[in-house]
Amino acid sequence: MEQLAQPWGSKQQQQQEPQLIMEQQLQVAQEERNELIKTLLEMRQELDTLRSRPVPRPTPQPHPMENLQQGLRQRRMPKVAVPQPFTGKMSELDAFEMACYMYMQGHKDEFEDEDAKIIWILSYLQGGTALKWQEVAIKSMMERE
Repeated sequence: MEQLAQPWGSKQQQQQEPQLIMEQQLQVAQEERNELIKTLLEMRQELDTLRSRPVPRPTPQPHPMENLQQGLRQRRMPKVAVPQPFTGKMSELDAFEMACYMYMQGHKDEFEDEDAKIIWILSYLQGGTALKWQEVAIKSMMERE
């Protein structure tokens, strides 16, 4: 009597097929593993290359006020002579006033306010009646405080 054909092949074929499928799956897994190892090695090499490069550091930017101060330093006014001390002679008053004005215009950054200008001018009142004016002005300023 003839043996009936099994619908899924012989017993031997049925046993060989799972082993064949497992071998194929193992081969695919090994190929994927090899590709992952290759990618990992490439990434390590790239990382080592990046680590060996110098790190660019950002240039610190100066504070905006420093830029302004640098601009003022670069835009220097011509040197202006300080006024001659004033003794109170009325014939020298106009020259003294003009000399004070020119100096203060050339050195605006040195005079914060009107009091600074007054104190600076008073320091040039020396001798004669000018010294008396200086004393009166300083006492007046002291009383305001």
